[in-house]
Amino acid sequence: KHYNDIPCQWKSLTGANYDLRPLTLSSNKNSYAITDGDIPCTPEKEPAFNYDWNFCANVAPVPRPCQKLQKTSGVAMQWLQYSEKEYDCYIIGRYDAAHDDLHYSLLDKADPSKGVSIKYPDGEKCEIDSPGKSPSTRLRSAVIDVQCDNYKAKIVSAQEPEECEYHLVMKSYHGCPTTCPHTSKGLCNSHGHCHYDTHKKISYCYCNSGYGGNDCSQKTSSGSGGSNPESVQMGLLIVLLVITLILVGLVAYMGYQIQLYRKQQEIAAYHSLSTGSFDNGAEMIDRNGF
Repeated sequence: KHYNDIPCQWKSLTGANYDLRPLTLSSNKNSYAITDGDIPCTPEKEPAFNYDWNFCANVAPVPRPCQKLQKTSGVAMQWLQYSEKEYDCYIIGRYDAAHDDLHYSLLDKADPSKGVSIKYPDGEKCEIDSPGKSPSTRLRSAVIDVQCDNYKAKIVSAQEPEECEYHLVMKSYHGCPTTCPHTSKGLCNSHGHCHYDTHKKISYCYCNSGYGGNDCSQKTSSGSGGSNPESVQMGLLIVLLVITLILVGLVAYMGYQIQLYRKQQEIAAYHSLSTGSFDNGAEMIDRNGF
């Protein structure tokens, strides 16, 4: 298989590669799960549903309400238990390893280091009521955003922003481009961060001072670690500020010297005039004496 055909692996048009296979949970582990649903900054209070999902594998074990409704095959599920006898379950995403028709995209087209998004189509049918129109149907779908961050797997939220379209968000260093490796200590060995170099068109670990290597696991002499672009910019701003202050100081000093010179010239001129008047007066008195 080509790299693009390997389940849970993707190469974007930017050249960034992503490998989400480590996020796949085997059947003996609980799936990713969260109880959520309310959309922030809206006047309505959306109901809190339970969401379970996996990566390139079905949810296992299947939640009890889904088992009771004989819905046992889905990579993403939404369910709600009202009481022991009242419950709902919807398959909001399916995965077929034989076809691998997943849809991938970048969270930020201009910055691959932000993470990757994966869309599971072909969920259960959903009936949509539109005012003044006949009910229509569509297949449910689930989009999972995996933000590049220094976590193995941290669940953030699950919402239904559009009817029958679900948005699940989590953070993981597996959502980073493969050029930003992680170690047992975390993303970039927890001594740096994944950043996209717009000039070289590649994401890699920018190491903190004192660390180097492609995963920031190598200790180096102080100050020889990878460069942080924000730190470089801050350093340049400080240098420019110092130069500006020096220039302002020189201009102020030159202005002061000019004023001092002019004042000295005025005093000298005044002294010269005063002395000249006194001498002329003395000569006139002497002449009148004769």
